[in-house]
Amino acid sequence: SIYCSLKIENRQKIDMIYGNIGLIYQAQERYSEALAVEEKCLHSRLEYLPSHHPRLGLSYANLGIVHRCLGHHDLALD
Repeated sequence: SIYCSLKIENRQKIDMIYGNIGLIYQAQERYSEALAVEEKCLHSRLEYLPSHHPRLGLSYANLGIVHRCLGHHDLALD
């Protein structure tokens, strides 16, 4: 896909935008949409960031918050 062929710097910017969109959806209580965007952001970041990178932690934390808001407490803890 075009997205995969982008330079890492551009992918990082796009992933940051996805993360921000996810936060907007959370604020609007549109949790299913927030979940989809946050998952897309995480999967993208997993392709180019090392496993210990802080941005991955941020993505996992955002996913946990959305799962908690959806009542998926077991998934929020994973």
